[in-house]
Amino acid sequence: MMYPIETWSSLEPTSDFIRLLAVTLAAGLLAMPMMRYVGMGMLRLHAAIPLQQMVMGVILFVVALVWLSTGFVGIGVLIVGTIIGLLPPRIGIRRSHGMGIILVPIMIYTFAQKFDSFGFI
Repeated sequence: MMYPIETWSSLEPTSDFIRLLAVTLAAGLLAMPMMRYVGMGMLRLHAAIPLQQMVMGVILFVVALVWLSTGFVGIGVLIVGTIIGLLPPRIGIRRSHGMGIILVPIMIYTFAQKFDSFGFI
């Protein structure tokens, strides 16, 4: 309701569509050279940092964020999720099947509520 959108009723595209297409193409044309430049710098940075220290840093960062945002409950969920994520290759199934163990209880809990925290159905 903040921005009236023209409906596409004839063969010629609306001005909104043309504007969106132009912005998308411009963003792609600007992003490609920037990404090549930034990507080379990231490659040099990646080569300079030992892999094991980088992985441990990322793990500690994720654990710290989970601890700060959810406390002990979040750490428990993180541990259970990590174990579930490590099981599928060991027992010979795909990881997508293991996601059902996490997603189904979350969906049941979410669908049991009438409204979420933002007031949406």
